[in-house]
Amino acid sequence: MNRPTLFLCLWAWLSASLAVAQSGQYCDTHQTDISYYSLSGDICEYAAVTPVSGKAINVCRKGDKIYFHNLFCAQDIIQQQYLSVEGTVADGIITLEMGQLLMTYEGYDLYLGLAESGYDSYGNFQAKIIEDAPYQLTIDSEGRIQSVDKEVFLVAYHSKDEVSYILVRNLDLSPYSPNIVQVPDGLQTSQYAYRYTKDYAEGVKVVQLGSDGNDCYIQGLCIDGAWVKGTWEGDSLIIPSNQYQGVVSATYVDFVAGVYAGENFVTGAKEYVPTDHFAFAVSDDRKTLTPAPGLTIMLLAGKTVYSIIESPTLSYFDEKPATPATPELLYGQVDSSWGGIDFNIYAEDVDGNFINPENITWSILLDDEVFTFEPGLYSIEAPMSEFPYDYVDLNGGTEIYSGGAFHHVSIYGELYSTIGVEVYYTVNGERRASARLTYPENGDDSAIGTVVLGSSEIISETYTDLMGRTVSRPHNGLYIRTLKFADGTVRSFKTFVK
Repeated sequence: MNRPTLFLCLWAWLSASLAVAQSGQYCDTHQTDISYYSLSGDICEYAAVTPVSGKAINVCRKGDKIYFHNLFCAQDIIQQQYLSVEGTVADGIITLEMGQLLMTYEGYDLYLGLAESGYDSYGNFQAKIIEDAPYQLTIDSEGRIQSVDKEVFLVAYHSKDEVSYILVRNLDLSPYSPNIVQVPDGLQTSQYAYRYTKDYAEGVKVVQLGSDGNDCYIQGLCIDGAWVKGTWEGDSLIIPSNQYQGVVSATYVDFVAGVYAGENFVTGAKEYVPTDHFAFAVSDDRKTLTPAPGLTIMLLAGKTVYSIIESPTLSYFDEKPATPATPELLYGQVDSSWGGIDFNIYAEDVDGNFINPENITWSILLDDEVFTFEPGLYSIEAPMSEFPYDYVDLNGGTEIYSGGAFHHVSIYGELYSTIGVEVYYTVNGERRASARLTYPENGDDSAIGTVVLGSSEIISETYTDLMGRTVSRPHNGLYIRTLKFADGTVRSFKTFVK
């Protein structure tokens, strides 16, 4: 196994399996002393050294001790598992002793060390543990922290002969002051149906909205659980930019309003520039909120656009039992070695009214029997026969994927003549099922492997990546698939291409 492959295997294992070690120091033991920092430097991932900036890191100061959490810029899942790195502060110098335990799982420990990098005779990246000398950083009166030696790597290693290839160097940490929304105690909120397009894919969910005088607070507009604050001004709701939303992919992100600025000349993707506030037009006694023309919502990591949310619309939602609409077939294939189905589940009842995706589940049926997916063959932790609306498997959705309305399921090694989907909606203990989608309908296999969306002939088919760039030969990933029919209908949906 070559080194990059070894790293990929270790990284996947860490993501899926690690449990927090019981020994060592955590930043959450010093909550009152936490400072937010933004980290820049060089990180080595997948045997390549890449500059990074704006990475989220917590620094905790306690007397002459200082603790760094997420010093290795790990992604959201893994960063929760790392123990904090401990240092000692004296005369503006922070000293980190090597050999500190970073994490442990079932006897597999990772320690803090120093490493130098290079390449072997075959051109493969190498990292070698060097002497256990301390690592030093400077800290100035403004709290900025920088590496003294900018060439040597900090590394998480298991043994000195087995480097994990999680390395960082040339660290530059600057204090970060997030504009965190303070929600009043006892704020009363109502549920609102939220429809939007995020990164070219349609989405729906329920958000919470509450008012305190002229102040309005919305939870979940950008990131689940995160709040934004605005002000009711006549028939408008004004929400200022630069409101902290949280950490995504180990990076701080803020709510920022954007104004459409045209299309990128090279990629054709839509481009937006930041502006100072977002505005909703308000109607129906504040029960309906629609975006002001030309405005969109951006999630910004520094100056980098992390996500774009277009056409955000809110409408008051009174949840009650309902029968979900029949799922819509996009593509089906029945095969003894590999089959599957792509379909849309709309968060609507049979009358077209919004229903809460959080209370929607669905099942796959083979020959009219509910199918149970088993671990080993599928990337799931336990046997599953019913899935949440937005479920994505442990392999990033290559076998079972949900993205907004779009859903994809692969079926391996099963003998069956039909594949079906049922949708369920449960409110206050009352469960209702949709009409069943079956492919091929009535066991007719003449349409096997064909797209059946719409009744008109398909005259063109295009793929774009999630940045909106046209792709002529899509492979191994998620794409936006757009079909144009002879009757003028155009439909777009996410699809996974193997």
